[in-house]
Amino acid sequence: MGCGTSMVKYILFFFNFLFVIAGILLITAGALSFAGYDKYLDLAKEVELDAYKAPPILMMIIGSIVFLIAFLGCCGTMQESNCMMMTYAFVLSLLLIAEVGIVIVALVYSDDFEKVLHEGFGKSIKKYGINDDPVMESWNSMQQNLKCCGIDDYKDWEQTSWTVKEKLVPISCCIKAEDGCSDNVFDQSPEFVGQTIYTEGCLKKALNDIGTQYITIGAGVVAAIELVGIIFACCLAGRFRRKQYAV
Repeated sequence: MGCGTSMVKYILFFFNFLFVIAGILLITAGALSFAGYDKYLDLAKEVELDAYKAPPILMMIIGSIVFLIAFLGCCGTMQESNCMMMTYAFVLSLLLIAEVGIVIVALVYSDDFEKVLHEGFGKSIKKYGINDDPVMESWNSMQQNLKCCGIDDYKDWEQTSWTVKEKLVPISCCIKAEDGCSDNVFDQSPEFVGQTIYTEGCLKKALNDIGTQYITIGAGVVAAIELVGIIFACCLAGRFRRKQYAV
């Protein structure tokens, strides 16, 4: 076996190590994105979100499969098996197509998902303070953790039953949670309001927290690695086949 073939073998070994990392990346990206949904189900429970969980679930499944593929690639390289290397390249090609499809779906439906989440937030904010403790807890937790207030901005609270009754935004909007921190914010200038409460809306921050970008970035990086792996696997399979016929 020539020096070039040996080099390709070592390179493919290196790429299989990258596939292990890629599998972890896919599983992590899918898990982070999937975990983000559960944080907002109480806020958007009126809207069906299950269909939007498919991409992160698929990412976790594909990430697990990548581990098996990496093992197959290592075995094929060590045994110099043309059949195993072609199988390896074929399975990688299928995964590459699947990941491209996931990225396309995530990009195409990102705007629809934002609209669905906005609708759910809009329905739940109207229930704040109306004998619906889970919604209050969810809004307070989100506004404190994400450092935000309202859906698009703090003025979303102005027309809610809570503000009509209490004449203030929830204390969870306050930069420093203390009595009176959210009083009369609608009568103040935006500059003054920004010193006492969070003025940025929670929708954009929630979308970042859910992390649909994790899916796109994770799949894109792994797809690039897989494309190089497919090329090397095909080259190595050709070398193994010629060596077999030469014997």
